[in-house]
Amino acid sequence: MATELVAPITVDLRTEDLRMDIIKGMEKLNLKDEPITSGLALEAGDWAVNGSSGLAAPGVTAVANTYPVWVGNDQLDSQATGKATLILGGGFLYRTTKIVAGSYTKGQNLTVKDLGGGEKIPSAAGGSDPVMARIYTPTDAAGVTEIEVLNR
Repeated sequence: MATELVAPITVDLRTEDLRMDIIKGMEKLNLKDEPITSGLALEAGDWAVNGSSGLAAPGVTAVANTYPVWVGNDQLDSQATGKATLILGGGFLYRTTKIVAGSYTKGQNLTVKDLGGGEKIPSAAGGSDPVMARIYTPTDAAGVTEIEVLNR
């Protein structure tokens, strides 16, 4: 007789997860599991620096090797492996509630850096910041923004 295995469900699967909801370009995704540096908390929709010793939080200076997190260490599979799944490259659109608060316009350049509060999410790019993404649809009344991730 086969034993039934049941995984604990701690997420309401009936609610939409708007941390990282890819709406176009799934066929272009290039996923890669990378080790997470000690003590770093990541979840879907965050961005992380892909360094030589594993994933790190963005610093105060933006760097080009920063990518969106598809599966963070808030998920059981990442907790088991000590790795998070990054989406390398770009060419896709996603909807998210994870963007630094502000007023954005369609086509505005985005970067990811620590603005002093440990941010790991996109914000407006300054003059010398590497451009990682652009606003596709500005933030709506529900706090949802559509972001186009660029190939780099």
